Amino acid sequence: MSTLSNVVTVSDAAKMLSLSPQQIRNFCKNGKLAAYQSGKTWLIDKKSIFDILSMNNDRVGMLKNNELRALSFFSGAMGLDLGGLC
Repeated sequence: MSTLSNVVTVSDAAKMLSLSPQQIRNFCKNGKLAAYQSGKTWLIDKKSIFDILSMNNDRVGMLKNNELRALSFFSGAMGLDLGGLC
């Protein structure tokens, strides 16, 4: 990541990928997205976002589902999934 024009913020990446900011931060921490952390701020390489966007829809769905966890059977069954908070 050489220039600021090649990076996006967590909130921009979340909008681009239709994911929550917390999921994006988890992807950064786990190396699923090429990113650099400066203090508490993550700067994400645009290329890694475009690589994910270029995947077919099934693989993007798998990426999303891989990070989702329900509080309990009941909260998941009722659609109250809170992402990676659990």
